[in-house]
Amino acid sequence: MLAAATALTVLALLQTPVVEPAGDPTLTILADDFSIVREVLPLNLAPGVQEVIFTKPTLHLKPDSVVLRDVAGRRNVRIRSQVYRSERLSERELLSRYEGQTVDFLRGDETVPTPCRVIRAGWVRDRYDHDYCEPIVECNGKTSFGLPGVPLFPSWDGAELLEPQIRWQLEVDQPGQFDAELRYVTRGLIWRPHYSLIADEERNTLEFFGWIAIENESGRTFEHARVLLLDGASARDHTRVLTGPGNFGNMNAFNGPEEVPTTDDY
Repeated sequence: MLAAATALTVLALLQTPVVEPAGDPTLTILADDFSIVREVLPLNLAPGVQEVIFTKPTLHLKPDSVVLRDVAGRRNVRIRSQVYRSERLSERELLSRYEGQTVDFLRGDETVPTPCRVIRAGWVRDRYDHDYCEPIVECNGKTSFGLPGVPLFPSWDGAELLEPQIRWQLEVDQPGQFDAELRYVTRGLIWRPHYSLIADEERNTLEFFGWIAIENESGRTFEHARVLLLDGASARDHTRVLTGPGNFGNMNAFNGPEEVPTTDDY
């Protein structure tokens, strides 16, 4: 029994903590495909640098906008490193992991795969999205464009690419349990106003209706979210308060409670 308990303890220590939001998120949506997501993450950090995985980011998160801060203002949070993966598991995404390496390809009616070196997987990364370009592979000493067949990848756990995720190396000056506010800028949330005017000649009246439609192409569902819609000068003022550089390596970033504008300010 002692050996089994010890093994379970070691296994638990080796597992990377996965955190999900607690409570309802707050979305500040501007009219030009620019939004700010704020939500609370329950963290329990040990002394030193600890790896943490967040599994609920959007597909269009801006990595350098990420901020983590202690809601109570008692701890300073430092992001030592951050890896953001937005693409779900796909052949092209997995192929990009093997650029410069050899992968077996099954060509046509062949039953024996042919090893080929992947020179270029077919990804061109820009600041917004991943655009596709033609792959380049080398088979039997010959270089060609396009894939020669179906790639057969080595056994690999691709669970991390089933959904977008952020993998952090975090450090705090006071270890323990606390609630951290996560804030980041994203695209994919758009709001548009719509209006309708109905004239009744018999009653000599005009009826005016207005409503708002919100499009969510962020790749994530936000349930019970508090939504703030902004446009014009108020949006610019609000953005200056809510955004800014992330707290990569900055132990003093966002030290202490923070006051942000509310809808009453506009």
